[in-house]
Order: sequence, then C-alpha cells, then structure tokens
Amino acid sequence: MSNKAIKPLTLSLSGWALVALGCCIALLLAPLTAFAQSPARRIVLSGVASPVTGEHRFALVIGNTHYGGANELTNPENDAKAVARTLQSLGFTVTLVLDATRENIRDSVHDFSGAVSQSGSGTVALFYYSGHGMQVDGKNYLIPIGFEGLKNKQDVDDYAYSAQKALDEMQSAGARVNIVILDACRNNPFEGTRAWGGRGLGRLEAQGVYISYATAEGKTASDNPGESNGLFTQELLKNLKTPGLNIHQVFQNTRASVYDRSNHDQYPFDYDGLLNDNFYFVPVANATTPIITDIATTATLTVSCATPGAKVLVDGRSATAGSTVTLDLGEAKSKTVEVDVSAAGYETRAKQVTLSRGGNATLDFSLDRLPQPQQPNESPEPYPTAVDGNPVVALAVAHNGEPLGKILIELFPKQAPISTANYLRLVSNKFYNGLTFHRITNLDPQHETCKIVQGGDPRGDGSGGPGWTIKGEFTSNGVDNPLRHTKGAVAMARTNEPNSAGSQFYICIDPVPFLDGNYAVFGQVIKGLDIADRLQVGDTIVSATIAK
Repeated sequence: MSNKAIKPLTLSLSGWALVALGCCIALLLAPLTAFAQSPARRIVLSGVASPVTGEHRFALVIGNTHYGGANELTNPENDAKAVARTLQSLGFTVTLVLDATRENIRDSVHDFSGAVSQSGSGTVALFYYSGHGMQVDGKNYLIPIGFEGLKNKQDVDDYAYSAQKALDEMQSAGARVNIVILDACRNNPFEGTRAWGGRGLGRLEAQGVYISYATAEGKTASDNPGESNGLFTQELLKNLKTPGLNIHQVFQNTRASVYDRSNHDQYPFDYDGLLNDNFYFVPVANATTPIITDIATTATLTVSCATPGAKVLVDGRSATAGSTVTLDLGEAKSKTVEVDVSAAGYETRAKQVTLSRGGNATLDFSLDRLPQPQQPNESPEPYPTAVDGNPVVALAVAHNGEPLGKILIELFPKQAPISTANYLRLVSNKFYNGLTFHRITNLDPQHETCKIVQGGDPRGDGSGGPGWTIKGEFTSNGVDNPLRHTKGAVAMARTNEPNSAGSQFYICIDPVPFLDGNYAVFGQVIKGLDIADRLQVGDTIVSATIAK
C-alpha cells in the first residue's frame, strides 16, 4: 500500500526551472454543482536580499483549489502557502495569489516579469503554480478558476492560460537564474474536454531550463490528501531549506524521497537544460541564517502532548503533536481556534486559544487513560452466521471505551470474491481489532443524505493499509459487479488507482448512487446500521469476528 490517503471516489526561459507537480489525485465523485466564484486573494510577502550573494530574489506563487464539484482539489492552497513561506524565508519577495482566474494569472505573470526585468540581470526569479493543468493538441494549459464554462476546443485559449505564453513573456525578463514550480495535474479532470488532447501535460524542454515533473508522463502524482501538502511538494520543501545543495541536488534528492515514500509508485521525471549548477537556495555560508516563517496574515500554534499516538485537530484540521501549525487569519487581526487532542484509550481533551497576526502560542495537553474497552454483552437473540450461504462478519464497536453494540455485515463472495476473501483474511487475522473509524463524511454537501463511515486504517489517518493491495472489483475496472451503493452497503475504499484497495472499507449510511461502478461493494449491513450511524471519528472496532 503506498502512502496515499484513501477515499471513496467520489514556461523557453534562460535558467528557468519548471517543476510540474501532479497534485490532483482523484477526489470524491460528487455531482458537479454550481458554486460562488470568489475573487482571487493576493498577498505580497516582503523578503530581503541574500546576505551571502546580495542577489535579489522574486517569486510568484499561484494556488488554485476551489474549482467546484468533482474538480475541487485538496492541497494546492496549502502547498502555495507553504512554498510562499519557505521562499520568503530564503530571501524571496513573494506575491501569493490564491484561486486565480485566467485574467489574474495573465496579469500576475506580466507584473512579475516586469519586476524581474527592472531588478537587473543578477536577479533570481521563481514561479510556482499549483492547480489543474491539461494538454490540448500538444499545448499545455494552466486551468484557472471559472474554467468549467468551456464548451468548444477552439475557445480553450480564451478560458485557460497557455504555459507557452508564460514562457514567452518570461523569456525577456533577463534574470540570472529563474525557477518555476508548476503544480499541475497530469490528468485532465474536466468532463467533456478529455478527448481534445493526450493524457497529462506534454513535455517542455529548452536550453537553460531545468524541468522537473512530479511523476513520469502518463502518470498521476499523489496529492497526499491525508497530509497538509502534496507528496512532491512536501519533499521538495525539505530540500529547498537544506544548506549546501545546488539546484540539481535539490531535485535529485526530492525525486529519490518521493519514489521511496510512494513505494515506487511515483517517479519524478527531470529535464536538465541548465548550463551550470552554481545556484543554491541556501548556500553553506548561510546555513546559520535564521529562517523567518511568519507572514503578515498568519499566526503559529504548537500543540504538545506526551501521550503516545496522540491525534491533534486544530479547528478540524489534522496536525502532529509537537509540530507547529501555521494558520492564515486572512483579513482578521485575531482568531479563536479550538484544539482537540485524542488518543486511543485516553480521554479526549479540548481547549480554545486566541491567535493574533504574526503571533505564536503553545498549548500542552495531558490525557487521562480510560478504562479498557470491554466486549459488548451478547444480544439475547441469536444473530445469523450466514444468509443464503453468505458469511457474516460482526463488528463490535465502542465510543470512549463504552460499548455501542455490534454491526453485522453479510458478505457476497459470488459477486465480489476477491474483496470478500481479503476482508475475511483480515478479520481472521484480527487485523481490525483496536482500529478506529477515521472518516465520517457527507459525500454531497448539497444534500444531507449521502453519509458514509470509513475505517480499517492501522495508521488512523486514511493513508495506511495491510501491506498489500487487491484488484478493484467494479465495472469501470472491467469487473462485472452488480452490487450497488444502497443504504447499508459496505465497500472497499481506495486511492485514484483502481487496484489500490487494501484494508480500508466504508459503510453507506445512506444510498450513494454516484459511487456505483467505481468502488467494490462486497457487503451489506443486515443489523446495526443505526449503531453505525451514531459512530464518531475515533470510535473503536473492539473486535471483528466471523459470526459463529
């Protein structure tokens, strides 16, 4: 199992380095709904000249997230903000633009190129784009907010922003070193436009250009939705801040770590057109220079807890105990946030803290151990061991150590033999015992009746599995599985890869028909759906047994 969060489906520049990060791993397939388009948010973060080289550094960072409906992305805004903070700390003056329309992208690139040109030939320039991208007739396009109105291929230049236009405009900027990070999906996700061009972005090559793609052509890179940043960006940020690495070493190290962390599923591809390797984000002589991470609209919070396995939520956002969380306050001068800390077998604690722009705070938690969960009392009436010859699995569940009862699931080996055998294997090996339900969500925010409950992850964050994967038994993967996402249906969760399911499963509290044919339904709750409906994130599977 690769380290991907598992969910139901639901520019030629002299010295420019282009990094195409394929961040848009498939999201929930919810119906495409209309949404209110908000204006792009633009923030200028002032940097200082490098104390070692004295060079001026400029960066334009664009992050597009809120496309709406099934095209919505998870991490571009987080990635863009993290890149902006890191670049500012490395001496860049950064213009950060979030949720940009085509006009916003065009104007931002034009203004950025002008600033670089005015600064002189000793300037270092960096461009970062995170969001959707597509290829049409061999041309690469950055997809702006508001793109979904496109109907005809001939109008693509009027709706999307050509990467070549950015290349042509930046060509004349005259910077000594130019670095561009293009965080664009290698898959065209927009319904009705997929037949217009090839899969993913086309290769861009030019003399004096270092081009690094987050993954090979025709592949999709991990958006890493279980984390706050995409997998490629997460590893790139570490190397950007490492003293003494030249630009080639930064991307070589990033490639190796991404390849390793993805279990060899994602291999970044580079095109090296640079004529020298004498650019360092952090020269060795600058290794002790403090890194400034605060920006004008943010505050930081550190949450500490000595309890092993503690999970931290900051206003519902997952964080790691002991790490520093940066929160964007936007236009507000201060904000009160709620922090919840929990751990299996311990009492959950919550605190509130008020943060101010540029400020930081620290919270320390101590959790009290709960009584050990006890097996629920057996129901006085017998429950079936099989229905029409189908096996039945009983999930005994608990909330904060208090038994809730049992959920009985009938399995269908005839319709989904691989998924059923895999589930029974895990149950027989007591794999699920002690694991939690890590995700409870409504798959369609426009309606209240699309609820699912998801569990079976040994990591408890949506990124883990048993160490193997199985074939996806559903029609879009070439398997004739007639089972549907009816009320009480049980199905295998997976990443955007069809054959990536392992141990995570979800229970449909309500019918979720738009998932039909894209995920392997293999069971049906025959008793205890009301118990499943009452489950909360963190509730425990005390035991999973084959009913006898």
